[in-house]
Amino acid sequence: QNFWDVRYAQHPVFRFVLARSLYNSTLSFLSGKKKHTLQPLPVTDFAVMQHAAPGRLELSWQPAKDTIFSSEPPTGYIVYTKKDNGGFDNGTFVNKNTYTFTPQKNHLYCFYVTAVNKGGESFPSEVLCARISSNQDAKNILIVNAFTRLSGPEQICTDSIVGFDILSDPGVDYMQNRILSGMQTDYRRAPVDSGPVTEKIGHSRIDMDGEICAGNTFDYPSVHARMFIAHGDYNIESASVAAFGKRIANTQKVYITDVICGAQKHTPWDRLVGCDYTLFTRETVEALNRYLDTGDSKLIISGAYVGKEIHNNKDSRIFAARIGIDTINSSYIVRDSRVKMVQGKSINLLVWPSKDVCATSVFNTLREAHSKNRSMYFSKDNQTAAVFYADSLSNRIATIAFPLENVQEKSRNLVLKKIIDYLADSK
Repeated sequence: QNFWDVRYAQHPVFRFVLARSLYNSTLSFLSGKKKHTLQPLPVTDFAVMQHAAPGRLELSWQPAKDTIFSSEPPTGYIVYTKKDNGGFDNGTFVNKNTYTFTPQKNHLYCFYVTAVNKGGESFPSEVLCARISSNQDAKNILIVNAFTRLSGPEQICTDSIVGFDILSDPGVDYMQNRILSGMQTDYRRAPVDSGPVTEKIGHSRIDMDGEICAGNTFDYPSVHARMFIAHGDYNIESASVAAFGKRIANTQKVYITDVICGAQKHTPWDRLVGCDYTLFTRETVEALNRYLDTGDSKLIISGAYVGKEIHNNKDSRIFAARIGIDTINSSYIVRDSRVKMVQGKSINLLVWPSKDVCATSVFNTLREAHSKNRSMYFSKDNQTAAVFYADSLSNRIATIAFPLENVQEKSRNLVLKKIIDYLADSK
């Protein structure tokens, strides 16, 4: 093993493509001269919205195109459903890319979809959720999942040192990570045959050996939905960021749009496997602008790297100015597990890798355009952790520099209450 191999081996997307390639090659060999069928890729553009008919939900998605292997398109799909805290059912087969569902009112439903063909069943889509209240006056919440990232740990490569820095960014694995042994302790580009084994390049601690660390579980909309339901009686809809950017057109009836950014960010090493996890793409920014253009809209954006990502390109910088974020790219990096509210209590964040939460050990702070808009700050360095802003169109925007799902569970409702109280303020 060497750094150049392991930088690929640590990336979950590369491991998936490698495994799919081996599987494809095995099928090809076993099939001989016969044509074989490879299982389809997971569906994309998934959304769960209220149907035109009252009291019903419409699920919609798109089949994914396989740009690497020659595979046949899906011949059908399986929709899996669970209610409240129960388990997922055995699935319902449909032969088109939409599904209409009639839920029981006042219950939270979660859904995921798989694609099928003669080769088998795909990996699951992200998990989205929905709820319809029996209260006809209940307000609508749209939850947008913009946390799609799968990535390896932060890479260091200079003339003198090389390796992985999991303290700065442990990466985001698929569902869970079992392959980290601990922090790297030796980064020197020294000859491998010099010194004891503990003084060789790549040596690390072993305190994480055998530990299961949560990655991207692709079910954070349900976490946010439960926070909203604990606060009040709401209708819930949810969508992938791709669906939100392309075809969610009925946002005018939405009371709050909640954008989950998690640990989403652009990193150079993702280019090695053809991925780009830029948070504020042109498509996403245009969709958010359309939402705010209607006026009197309420928007929540939360994630660990929002402070840096919002300065990534021209479109995002213009959007930053619109939501009260200073356009000067001066995002400060903090390592802090404690956040204080202005004129309020303190909350604790879950920051170290564990089986319960996707690790986010550093945060890119925000820089508010107006000092009065600062609402929370990191305790250690007194850097801005949240900006609340109202514009001339009566829009109210809460931008949070940490994932809401990384707030300790006992404090989540406290944080969300502060956010919603501000958004609901008509002054």
